[in-house]
Amino acid sequence: MIPTARNAHHIGLNVPDLDRAVAFFVAALGAEELFRWGPFADPQGDAMADKLRVDPRASVKGAMLRFGPVSNVELLEYNAPDQAARPPRTADPGVAHLGIFVDDLDAATTYLRARPEVVWSGAAGPAPLDQPHAGLSNVFLLTEWGLLIELLTYPPGLPYERQTEGRMWGPAPAWSNRAGGEEARDVGAPEGAGERETADHQQIADLLYRYCLHADLYEPGPLAALFTEDCAVTLGASEGGPIEGRAALEEQVRRNLGRFAATSHHNTNVRVVLDGDDATAMSYIYAWHAFADGTPDLHLYGQYHDRLRRTPEGWRIAERRLLTAGHRGGGGFEGVPIGRTDGQNRSRAGGERPRLERDRRADALGRTAKRRRGALGFWEKGQAEPWPC
Repeated sequence: MIPTARNAHHIGLNVPDLDRAVAFFVAALGAEELFRWGPFADPQGDAMADKLRVDPRASVKGAMLRFGPVSNVELLEYNAPDQAARPPRTADPGVAHLGIFVDDLDAATTYLRARPEVVWSGAAGPAPLDQPHAGLSNVFLLTEWGLLIELLTYPPGLPYERQTEGRMWGPAPAWSNRAGGEEARDVGAPEGAGERETADHQQIADLLYRYCLHADLYEPGPLAALFTEDCAVTLGASEGGPIEGRAALEEQVRRNLGRFAATSHHNTNVRVVLDGDDATAMSYIYAWHAFADGTPDLHLYGQYHDRLRRTPEGWRIAERRLLTAGHRGGGGFEGVPIGRTDGQNRSRAGGERPRLERDRRADALGRTAKRRRGALGFWEKGQAEPWPC
């Protein structure tokens, strides 16, 4: 398979009129328009031919649509001197069709036949009994620009399932442009939550997990992109005030996480509270940090307290605070205590939590290592200690 592949991302379909095609997909098929791009052209050069194998004087514009719970569709309108005037025929090589699962084949067919964009529909019928998909019934319809749409339905347990452990995906519980994919889990969603609310919980949980992934892969840009442009992030008392703004966060991640040879973040116990287009989340974090210069490893135990906002990019973290229950090692790192109700993770003076003796020994080693690094130029005067993420 393709190295590093994660999922099929979208299907691209050429259309003669982008505005009319988008309107049909949104109004008739239930898609959601996400964004438009272009037009792109290279009036003097060969960029279009080099990139897309079209006439050098061609231009293209498009729209990306969310199409149900696990699909994206990109619609593209080309303008080229050598364009074919007629739509492709169904039997021509390269022609694709779009399949949609429905519960009521007759009702769905009647609905689409009434659309002015649909110019032909075939006869509905079942698959032959000797076929591996016996029990499936379908009907094909054709749009005015040549897009072939298949409506299909079938009961659970098709014959092919007796021959393989593989399974086709679907059907989804209901049509939605917000639900997660096959592996979506109801993480932190309250019992009885509606479909959109459940999808929001999953998307927020996935956002928190991707933060850990990008931190461990040392990807400052993708990590910072999980936050709003005006975010505020506090990740330890030794760091001072909050890091403000996505650009500042990316630079801080690049500078500080670059000092570790490896990290491993484990995010669990995600709880989300939704309030329209805003949300709060609390999750538990264990994070291991291995310093590149031999300072004793930092092990951190704590919680992320997040405020999130729904944006055109999806859910993003607007504010994050790391609160710590404790840590070991780390060369002088000090976190912001969670604050138990009985005050036991705070000192009697009201400041830091009580420290274990092994923590003191680790910090002593860390201070010694810091003096050595300072002499070698690893730290400059006034530079903050590296903080965990």
